[in-house]
Amino acid sequence: MSHKADFKSCNFCPKKFFTKTGLKIHCSEVHDNQLENKSQIEKTAVTSTLDSKQTINENQNKRKDPDCKIVRESVQYANENEDHFQRKQKLFKCPICKKELKQKTALKRHLQFVHEKLKPFNCPFCKTECAQERHLQIHVTTVHEKLKLFMCQICEIKFGRKSTLNHHINVVHKKQKPFKCLTCEKEFGQKSGLKQHISGVHEKQKPFKCQTCEKEFGRKGILKKHINTVHEKQKPFKCLTCEFEFGQKSGLQQHIRIVHEKQKPFKCLTCEKEFGHKNIWKRHIAIVHEKQKPLKVSNL
Repeated sequence: MSHKADFKSCNFCPKKFFTKTGLKIHCSEVHDNQLENKSQIEKTAVTSTLDSKQTINENQNKRKDPDCKIVRESVQYANENEDHFQRKQKLFKCPICKKELKQKTALKRHLQFVHEKLKPFNCPFCKTECAQERHLQIHVTTVHEKLKLFMCQICEIKFGRKSTLNHHINVVHKKQKPFKCLTCEKEFGQKSGLKQHISGVHEKQKPFKCQTCEKEFGRKGILKKHINTVHEKQKPFKCLTCEFEFGQKSGLQQHIRIVHEKQKPFKCLTCEKEFGHKNIWKRHIAIVHEKQKPLKVSNL
């Protein structure tokens, strides 16, 4: 069963939006001169947000106030019935994965979305399917309406989701890497990064194949970069010093370090010769010190 999208229509043009936020921003940016009472509309949009935040803050402050009668009675009841609460928590257990949930409705949703893979909410703009309506709203506002309302106060990069902003701060600025590989102890900022590392490096899985040259890759992102740089010859990264162009950002960064900054971070422990490229450093050790014969390149 699929759910029909409820669109919000613009009063000045045929454009439609999935969320009120997208419609308001569209009107303020595109139809600024057509708004007869612009200040009132802006005031309504801002006031509704501020009122909701004020109500939440007031309720939170009430819950924190020890002199509040409701708080006193709630705390007293909880203390007197602590054993009762502990017995009642996590009452509903999933028969498949044994996960425990506090509500029967939560268990039902868990079974539908996690195990039955139900995704009843279809995106009206693409083929994306979502398990919950709020996930569909987030998808539409961030992907199709291009709304990025959450800005990092450190680097000013904007994000469509607050959770993505928080993750960005933790991984990029706080350098947190909570996911560790149990095989090689390499750490990652994202769980997905750890999963891709295990499947690609340790399990040698390469499920993504290039349709042009049939080369296989462990990650979809690397396949996409391969297609862009090798087959489509895209070089979007240009050096500001010598205007040399690169297909990948990492290639530009390496070029700047080695060519312009003269960095040579790879040092041979035998003869102390320094190298800018790791591959050249390894080749030097193998051929010069380990006396390995270099591979001959066939002319065929």
